[in-house]
Amino acid sequence: MSAKASTKLFYVVAMLLLVLALGGLCWKILRPYEPAYQGKSLTVWLRQFEEAKLNGPTSRYHLSPMEFKAQFVEPTQNAVRHIGTNALPSLLNLVQAKDTPLNWRAMDLLERLHLGRWKPAPETVRRSMALDGFIFLGAEARPAVPALIKLLNDKDGEVRKYAASCLGFIGPAAVEAVPALLEHLADPNPAVCDNSETSLGLIHGRPELVIPALTERLRRKDKWHTLSALGEFGPDAKAAVPVILPLLNDQDQETRNWAAIVLKRIDPEAAASAEAKSP
Repeated sequence: MSAKASTKLFYVVAMLLLVLALGGLCWKILRPYEPAYQGKSLTVWLRQFEEAKLNGPTSRYHLSPMEFKAQFVEPTQNAVRHIGTNALPSLLNLVQAKDTPLNWRAMDLLERLHLGRWKPAPETVRRSMALDGFIFLGAEARPAVPALIKLLNDKDGEVRKYAASCLGFIGPAAVEAVPALLEHLADPNPAVCDNSETSLGLIHGRPELVIPALTERLRRKDKWHTLSALGEFGPDAKAAVPVILPLLNDQDQETRNWAAIVLKRIDPEAAASAEAKSP
């Protein structure tokens, strides 16, 4: 490469780095307030945890599951719980994160310049970070339920999928979301249907509405999400037993296994009777 070409390349790279630096400075100044713990912002805690999960606890870090829990899970959980409900605005922003062409160009450029550690997280990672946050907060995230219900109607199916999951991890405290989740059992995105179903089980509220809807879905080919959700209701799901019993003889082994497990949780006597009758 000639000296002239090298000089030109140097100025191009320098200008790009300057633009990125100024953009980062503007973002830092103009972005909404983000809570922090022990000198690290909420998103830093969550991104470090998410990257550790993606890299695998036993590969890059050479840690046992217990060591991984002590080094990554517990510190992040403590940070999120310490921040508490102040984390909710940031978590809701992460749920609906969307990549832009500028994001992708910045990520590509930083990768080419071997500055990958400065790359913005892709939308899929940011949404997973939100999910982690709601898992750690659990019932404490109840104030976010109305906003998550609204996100169930987002145009982006991926946003709806993550919103449905986040509601489930809030647990019974998200019972007001049950009618909305029932509506999304018919969502055009199959993943939204599955996540809504799972979350209805994790919330296990309003059985008078949920059990009939889930029982009807046992007539579909793929049943394990439905069976798992019904199992979360325990004896409150006894109305589904007549539909579950024939599944003990289903052609699909996974369905048979799930039906047996769930039946024991819902009606142990019916499960024992069916087991006694089996050849």
